[in-house]
Formats: sequence, C-alpha cells, structure tokens
Amino acid sequence: MIRRLPLAFVAIVFVLSACGGGVSAEDYFAEAEQAAAVYDQTTDEIFDLYRTIVGDALLDFQVQTDGAETDKLVEETAKLLEVTRTEVISAFEQSGEAMSEFITALEELDPPAEAEVAHDEALAALRRSRDAVPDLLNSFVTVQSLDDISAAINASTFGDTQPRVTAACIELQQVADDAGIEADLRCGADDG
Repeated sequence: MIRRLPLAFVAIVFVLSACGGGVSAEDYFAEAEQAAAVYDQTTDEIFDLYRTIVGDALLDFQVQTDGAETDKLVEETAKLLEVTRTEVISAFEQSGEAMSEFITALEELDPPAEAEVAHDEALAALRRSRDAVPDLLNSFVTVQSLDDISAAINASTFGDTQPRVTAACIELQQVADDAGIEADLRCGADDG
C-alpha cells in the first residue's frame, strides 16, 4: 500500500499538469512572436525579391520602349507582363508555403486558457487564407494586363481573407496586451 501511494500521487500530478491549459502566457506569446517574426521576415524577403525583379523589368521596359514603334511597344509590354505574371505567381507560391510553415508553428503551440479562443481564430483565418492561394495562382494565369494582376488579387477569396487574418491577429495581440505581456505579433495594422 505504501508503494502504491507515491505511484498514485505521481499519476494524479501528471493528470493535473496535463489539464493545465498549456504553457505560461509569457512563453506562449514569446513563441508566437518568434513564429510571426520568421513568417514576416520570410514574406518580406519574398516580396522584396519580387519588387526588385519586376522593378528591373520595368526599367528595362522603359529603356526598350523609349521612342519605340508600336510593334516594339507591344512586344516589350508582353515581355513585362510575362515577367510580372511569372514573378507574382512565384511570390504567392512561396508566401503560401511560408504561411503553411507559420500555421504549423502555431499549431505546435499550446496556448494558455486566456488565449485559446484567439489562437484558434488566428489559425482558422490563416488556414482559410492559405487555402485560397491555389485559386489566386490560377487566376494569374489568364491575366491580360498589369491591372488584371491587382484586380485578380482584389477579387479573390485570398484578398477577402486578409481582413479576417488581420482581425484575428489583433485579437490575439490584445490578449497579450491585456495580460501585460510584451509581444509583437506583427499584425500589420499598427506596423509603420
């Protein structure tokens, strides 16, 4: 009987600790902040490269079309559109992969009780956004002008998901703020 008591005590302590609601709020938000920082840096690098490549293509277009005849202008416009289309597809494919990695990192976190609802909503919003990327990529294949690229983003389910992603992030950030925890989840709304 004496040997069973410590074993029973250990079992009770284990069960109670398993029901504890996750890591501390400080640890949770530190890990969430790190995951957000990695995602933010990765997507910044992806879209910085996109802007550089498309910017260089635009400069080349300007040089090639300065004083050009109509045929040359049409040819160079088609080249610029193709470079832009290729690069926007690549950027959104890569950002979709980065979003999947961010989602996985958040799924691996065990939020404290006060962050569970906001955490779950952030994950749901991010998943919806990520799941909309393939349709967005398909819409880029048929664009006929540079304006069509922006229109495709704005008309897409992906574009529609962005306010929910931002709102969910702000809600999760508010949980940290209310608890007096310094964390920057990079929600975008307050970023300069």
